[in-house]
Amino acid sequence: GDARVVGLKASFLAWAGRCAEGLGVIEHAMRLDPNYGGWIAWAKGHALLFLGRLNEAIAELKSGIVRQPEFMPLHLHLAVALSRLGQMDEALKALKSAVDASPTVRPEELIDVPYKNPADLELVSSALRAIMARAGSAA
Repeated sequence: GDARVVGLKASFLAWAGRCAEGLGVIEHAMRLDPNYGGWIAWAKGHALLFLGRLNEAIAELKSGIVRQPEFMPLHLHLAVALSRLGQMDEALKALKSAVDASPTVRPEELIDVPYKNPADLELVSSALRAIMARAGSAA
């Protein structure tokens, strides 16, 4: 199969709350195309984030940023993972990078994604609220 199609399947599995399955699929996509783009690294980092494997998620998302720095979801989910570890200053920097990568999008619009599991959406939205509160207190 095509690595992009396999990667897309992995993204849908993560949004559906099936991250462990999605992780296996995305690793298959990475083997199909060792020169995969940043969005495939995002799909892996995204799945790792929701599996609670935060340090691995951070490493994968940073790897994706090197591959495709303009891909906003990499920065966004890096901010979420960093905030979950209490690294709020770094999370704020990552959120600012997400906004810089998509300047026409407001931070609160960044969470408009089709998560099936309300807890997954809450994980992202609560992390972003905490980061934005930190930004407000730092201003």
